[in-house]
Amino acid sequence: MDAVGGDGYIPWTNEIELLPSSNSEASTSCACKVSWNRDNRPEHRFRAEIVFRSREDVAKELEATYKEIRDRNAYVEDEEDDDDNKMHQTAEMEAQISEGLKKISAVWGVKEEELKDMTAKSLLESNQDVLALLGTTKRLSSANADEFSEAVKPYIDVLDNTYGFKAWPLINEAKLFIIDEIDCDVFVKSKRPLKTDQALQEDNEEVKRLTTSLHPIETQIKTEQKNLAAMDLKLNNYDSELKALTPSGPGSQKPLYLFFFVEVERIGRLARLTRRVRGNQLVVHQAVHQRFLHNIVGFFVFVAERGWFWE
Repeated sequence: MDAVGGDGYIPWTNEIELLPSSNSEASTSCACKVSWNRDNRPEHRFRAEIVFRSREDVAKELEATYKEIRDRNAYVEDEEDDDDNKMHQTAEMEAQISEGLKKISAVWGVKEEELKDMTAKSLLESNQDVLALLGTTKRLSSANADEFSEAVKPYIDVLDNTYGFKAWPLINEAKLFIIDEIDCDVFVKSKRPLKTDQALQEDNEEVKRLTTSLHPIETQIKTEQKNLAAMDLKLNNYDSELKALTPSGPGSQKPLYLFFFVEVERIGRLARLTRRVRGNQLVVHQAVHQRFLHNIVGFFVFVAERGWFWE
């Protein structure tokens, strides 16, 4: 017999439901390994071993989430990256952060804005009940399927809050051992959390959070697009004025020109310098647009033998 499908129901001969079903009341949230129970004692007809993650493993995951948040914040503030690439990378970062925040919220009840006042270490140590579970294996057994189902519920049910917090992010796996007329020795079942009403509501809140975090980036992109359009127009104007200053006509034998632009006091004041080299003589011609003449503070022209000539 294969592992059970998406409804979380194991087909017992007496049709007793062991794992949570896909309704708005319950859903499994960690890996559940269901195996044949070779313990024939009646009181051990149903057994479970809940294997909790190690403290080091959880601490490493918390540190990773903190780092992802720091990297995301630094990346958003960086103005050098391409806008389209920034939106794509930020979305990927937010997705990674979201997974970590869901676990932090489930276990410690802390939101992202509260993390800035805590380190990963202080967060982990803030709940002694959590620390007491890490690195341990809890063993359960019962002769009754209903009683057994209630006993394992705090560990595999995404909505259960028996400990005062949700334990599923702390669990490595739940091993369930059963006795029934199933024609197999071992089968493994891994379930992802089912979308309950509460889970869907949490997803909607997460979408709102991600959307809100993208608003500043979108505003920044629009502003930079306007600035780029203005600069493009300005460069086109400069290009037209340069063409008007370019010498032409008989006698010009591939002259070399160098134009310097100087903007003063943020009002587009323009200076141009045309240099023409013919033979061994250097002739410097300065042409300044008349409408900017009275606003020019000054400009410096440096002539050197190397690196100052363009054809």
